Amino acid sequence: MGQGTQEAQVTLTLRQGHVRGLVSTGRHHYATDARYISTQHQLQLTVRTAQGSVRVQATMLKGNQRMIGTWYDAHGGVGGLVLVRMN
Repeated sequence: MGQGTQEAQVTLTLRQGHVRGLVSTGRHHYATDARYISTQHQLQLTVRTAQGSVRVQATMLKGNQRMIGTWYDAHGGVGGLVLVRMN
């Protein structure tokens, strides 16, 4: 199990009621469907990589421009903490 921090930039676009995400980790770019559940202030997205899928689920902190959540691999085993800063 790996440890450490990896930064990624997530750009969300809304077109005709459909949310798309672009995840950039520096060398790699992944386009993905995303979902924002406004009643729960929650963002969900699944990124398909060469090693399998990564699921991300994050919830907006009250009165803050940040979201906190977790990520899981395709098998639901390996995962970690996610902190999203809004720009």
